[in-house]
Amino acid sequence: VAAVGHAAQQLAVSIETQSEALLAVMGEEVAEACVGLVRQLRGITATYRMTSKGPPTRHSHYVTSVLGPLRALLDAPRVAR
Repeated sequence: VAAVGHAAQQLAVSIETQSEALLAVMGEEVAEACVGLVRQLRGITATYRMTSKGPPTRHSHYVTSVLGPLRALLDAPRVAR
């Protein structure tokens, strides 16, 4: 019985360690998805400079799309700990 308890404890530690690594990878993926969209914003400002357009008068759809990956992660179903 003690051996089973010890094995279960080792398994729990292993799962906890792996879950931290998984969360780190997920965080990196979400950040990269957001950053990729932010990089596109440079082109928008350049377009305004080249065309002498006035500043935008409405919100940009880019804001929603930049935060989309983060919103999807935050809205995902949670797993009870």
